[in-house]
Amino acid sequence: MNTRNEHLWVGIDVGKGHHWAVAINSAGEAVFSRKIPNDETEILKLIATACEALRARPAHHLRPGPEREPGR
Repeated sequence: MNTRNEHLWVGIDVGKGHHWAVAINSAGEAVFSRKIPNDETEILKLIATACEALRARPAHHLRPGPEREPGR
């Protein structure tokens, strides 16, 4: 369970032959950006990489993002 208020957002540009994934941390820093083949195993590796990146980041490097009201 994440108790340090760390966040990692992963955006995926989905394509027919390949995808592009970018992960951004709470400080707005790109953690990784990479091309992902359109393959289930590679997508599962992407999820594992995102989980590892979140666990590897010390809390003092991350700042909470701004609170947003729903629909804004």
